[in-house]
Amino acid sequence: RLLDRACALEMESQPNFFAHAKRLLPVDAEICLQKAVQLENQKERLEPRGLIVTRRRIFILSQSKGSSKIESNFHFLAISRFESAKPNQFVIHAGNHSYSFRVNAGDADEVIASVLTALRSNLPHTPLESLVKWTLEPANRFESIRSLVASAIDSAGGSDAGPCGGFAGAYAFMCNFFHTEFRAEVEWDINTIYHSHGTKQLDLRDFDHLDARDLVPIIASLAHNNWFTKLSSQGVKLSQDAVEAVAKVLELSPALEELSLEHAGLTKDSVSKLAASLQSSTRSVLRSLDFSGNLLEDKGVSNLAAVIGEMDHGLEVLKLAKVGLTAKGVATLSQALKKNEHNFRSLKVIKLSDNQLNPEGITALMEFLVGNNVVQHLDLSKTNCALEKIFGGLLRGCCPNLQHLDLSDRKSGS
Repeated sequence: RLLDRACALEMESQPNFFAHAKRLLPVDAEICLQKAVQLENQKERLEPRGLIVTRRRIFILSQSKGSSKIESNFHFLAISRFESAKPNQFVIHAGNHSYSFRVNAGDADEVIASVLTALRSNLPHTPLESLVKWTLEPANRFESIRSLVASAIDSAGGSDAGPCGGFAGAYAFMCNFFHTEFRAEVEWDINTIYHSHGTKQLDLRDFDHLDARDLVPIIASLAHNNWFTKLSSQGVKLSQDAVEAVAKVLELSPALEELSLEHAGLTKDSVSKLAASLQSSTRSVLRSLDFSGNLLEDKGVSNLAAVIGEMDHGLEVLKLAKVGLTAKGVATLSQALKKNEHNFRSLKVIKLSDNQLNPEGITALMEFLVGNNVVQHLDLSKTNCALEKIFGGLLRGCCPNLQHLDLSDRKSGS
């Protein structure tokens, strides 16, 4: 108690960090909260600081020769966890750094509530628990924090997201996170063209005139959007950062049903990263995958197959044309399709054309196709295998539902 009282007295005598704070911040920064705090340094000594919460970032101010300066700042999405053992103390873990603060009694809850309110405002469709973790003592403090958040949202007029599920707001938030320029034409296209046509497919070809790095916040915004159900990038090459953004979408999106990344420059490592994110998702409703024209090879397809075999629902469309697949990879894929019994009732389109499957690969694929399935569209063109290997299986399996069969450019005998 004596230490807490001493901290409170120090807070009262702190320098005024905020007299000209607005001049220090970016022009578009909206201040939500500012507090005098004590920052614990590496030697466990307390040093006076100013803490500013804006709509997207936290800024920590220090003073030198009577003038305030920004000592550090970080985006809300960099925050992994809040810890607070007492109402006058809290720790923020952001990136590779941890910041331990002492504040006046009750201020810790106010700071945490301010950050959570801003997160809710920017990303209204994403559960706060998916964005940041917290450990509070006593645990019932979070109820009061939740009340502060709800009250702040109501005072701001509720959480009306705006056109296309509030895409523009999330996009601005992501531009700030990735340090990329906010493109007004992107906002206009989404709010005007996409919204007026009720378009649910975000097509990256509409933005391929932008730099590759400008696509990253556009993609990342889908992780927190419930309007768009399809992401397409036919022929648009994706950078490594863009692939990372797609991975986050697969992990967090509650709405994405179709992912079409044809000829996007993906590799076996890229698709393995995407598969890992899909596996970790607890909200996925993905039903259509198209990775055609990317050099995934057997390893990449096998990693993807492992996830397909464990999904809590089945796919409806699977397109892996010209991905460097061989008999070994298709055997793993077929086993995964069989393992997840939902696929027998859901999978309608299979496209494996332009791969060297050979008779052994087709024999492996038939292990799925001879089952009681609902496949309607089957494309095995340019796969270098004999017709009789296919027809025997089809007669026992998907013939009742099959509407389209492409066996062009193949051998007629073994």
